[in-house]
Amino acid sequence: MQHDELIGQVRYRARLASGSDAERAVRAALHTLGEYLYLGVPNGERFDRQEFVARVAARAGTRQQHAACLARTVFEVIDEAVQDEVMLKVAGSLPDDIAELLTADNAD
Repeated sequence: MQHDELIGQVRYRARLASGSDAERAVRAALHTLGEYLYLGVPNGERFDRQEFVARVAARAGTRQQHAACLARTVFEVIDEAVQDEVMLKVAGSLPDDIAELLTADNAD
C-alpha cells in the first residue's frame, strides 16, 4: 500500500475532513506505538491504554475518545496492508489494554 492510499483509507474510514487530518492521525498513532515499543519498554517507561490514547490525542490534536477511534482505524488499515500475522506479532508485544486498539471490533 502506498502512502496516498493509506492516507485515503484512513480519511475515508475515520470520516475525516481532509488528507492532512488523516496524515496527522497516522503519524500520531504510529509515533505513539513506536514510542511505546522502542523508547518506553527498553527504558522501563510502561504506560497504559489511557496514556497511549492521551498521547495520540495530543499529537493528532483531538479529543481522547476520538483518538482511540483514530488509532484503531489506522491500525486496521495497516493490518490489511501488511503480511499476515504482522499486527498479531505487534499486538503480542503490547499489554492487553493497548493491544485492543489493534483490533477493529472493539468499542469504547
